[in-house]
Formats: sequence, C-alpha cells, structure tokens
Amino acid sequence: MQKSPVAETANRLTTTVIVARHGERLDYTFRASGKNWIPTTLEPWNPPLTETGCLQSYKLGTCIPSILRTNKLSSRISAVYSSPLIRCLQTSSNIIRGIVSVTDNVGDDYPCLQVRAEEGLIESLHEDWYRSWCLPGSNSTWGYRNPNNEVFSDDSLHCVAKIPIQSGVLTCIRNSLPFAEEGDVEPMQTSSSARKEKAGATEVLEPMLHPILLDTQHTLENSVHPITVPYQWGNFEPYEGTKDRLLQVVEALAEKHKGETIILCSHGGPVTHLYESLLKIDPKNGGSRHGPSRYTCTSVYTRLEDGSDNATQPWKNLMVNDISHLNDDMRSELPTHW
Repeated sequence: MQKSPVAETANRLTTTVIVARHGERLDYTFRASGKNWIPTTLEPWNPPLTETGCLQSYKLGTCIPSILRTNKLSSRISAVYSSPLIRCLQTSSNIIRGIVSVTDNVGDDYPCLQVRAEEGLIESLHEDWYRSWCLPGSNSTWGYRNPNNEVFSDDSLHCVAKIPIQSGVLTCIRNSLPFAEEGDVEPMQTSSSARKEKAGATEVLEPMLHPILLDTQHTLENSVHPITVPYQWGNFEPYEGTKDRLLQVVEALAEKHKGETIILCSHGGPVTHLYESLLKIDPKNGGSRHGPSRYTCTSVYTRLEDGSDNATQPWKNLMVNDISHLNDDMRSELPTHW
C-alpha cells in the first residue's frame, strides 16, 4: 500500500548539529601582552578561558533559541557535547547558561542540560599542537619554532609529550575534570523570568563564576570515538586523520540523536575540518572555504532522516562560521595560530 504524502512527511525527521569553537583562551592573551603562560602551569596543553571568553560563550547561548526558531528547527536541545579540554568545557557550560537565561519553558526544551565530555572532539593532535606547549620556550604559538633555531633534545621536551596520549594528556584530563557542585544545576531548572526577578540586572555576569556543568553520567569512557592511536611526540595525528575523526564523531552522535538537536564544542581546526567533511568540500580544488575560525564562531548543519534504515540525505548548512552574536568589543582579534 502506498504511503500518503502526509504520512511520508511525518516520518521525515531533521537532525540538527550546532558546532561552535571555544571562547577566548587565557594563554593567547598572555602572549599578546608579551608574556608566556606556559611556564606558569603544570598542564600547558590545557589553558582556560578568559572572562571575555566566558562572556562570549554566554552571549552565543542567548542567541541559540532564536537561531533555531528562525530556521524552523526543533527548539528542544537533547545534549551538549564538548572536547574534554577545559576551554571547551567552560564554553559549553556558559552556552547552556546563556540558553536558559532567555528561556521560560526550561523543563520542556532544556531539561537540566549538562556537558558531556567527548574524547573525539579534542584538539587536532598534529605536530604543530605539540610544538605549541611541549618545547623549551613554547609560548602557545601553533607550530612554535625557536627564534634562534636552537637544536633541542628529546630530554628537554615536556615529559607528558613523550608518552602515548592515552596515558599522558588524556589521563591528566580524566584526573582533573571539574564536576558541577551539588545544587549548581538549580539555575537550569528555573525560568528566566523567575531568575531575573530574584537576581536583578547583574545576573548576566554570574555564569562566569559558576563551575563546569559536567554530566557525571557521561565520562570519557562513554565517548563515541575514543582516541585509540598512541599519539605522542614523533607519532602525530595526520591532517586527514583529524578530518576523519571529527566526521566519525558527528555521524555517530547524529545517529544516536536522530531527529534531535545537539550542540558540539571543539577547536578552531576541528570545526573547520567538520565544515569540509560534512559538506564534502575540498578548498584545495576551489571549494568554498570556511574562513578563519574566530572565538565562538558557530555553524549549523541539518540533515533529513527518513526514520528507517534507508540511506540518509546529505548534510546542509544553514549558518557557517558566524559571530553575529558578539558585540564589537567582544570580537577578539583572531590569533595567528589556533
């Protein structure tokens, strides 16, 4: 029996993936002022956001409901996934706070959203990334080269760079993931009007002071794409490997959340790779370029699903590399490197 057009339309779902880069990172502001953040920390691969970065993220969150409404997409956000690096976890948490601050039907569309750390969304694990933090004199510059061309020995590398990422960087991340404090989810369950009445006009500044809203039920061990190759200094992730990894993460999460809306937060390189992979674009052969990934730049991708095991439709982009949510004074200059 042939399906009616109405039934066929009803069976077609739209999967929406919102992809954002993190906000302004602290180490780049150090470098811009002639200082070096790397020697001040035990984890030089993991810089946090600045206050400006937190506010950029919050502002993005306040705009997401209207972006979804304008494009006639489902306003119910099912999950927020983030790179496990602290700058992305902070960005994701403040995006959630921004969303909820402008939403009155919290219980319906945003039921206690928390951040799910996803290993596969981590930074590009290229040689340039390692060079930014593990060499003598590294100052967070992507692909750092010693200005005097000094030769360095392996003994002078940061010790964590010399062991597989699973037992080095990722283990450090697992041991230091900041969990939300008991009671911190309360603001996510209160309507925006009630919170404004309670907190007053200064509320907009409060999200920067809150802890990470980490989903304790979704640990890195639950990642849809764990890092299995033992990357370390001398064994780097290739460019195509990063592209494949990010595409596999999105495809897996889209399958898990078929017909739903999700948010992903990652890094400058990965969000560019996703644009190229999802839309099957090759900039080297004249394809449309993503452009520089500025802080909290946002892209929205959708795909029609037919609700069966049949092949899905291609991804389409409704917004690419957008920063219109930022005021001029929050549009930090694009760093020379990611």
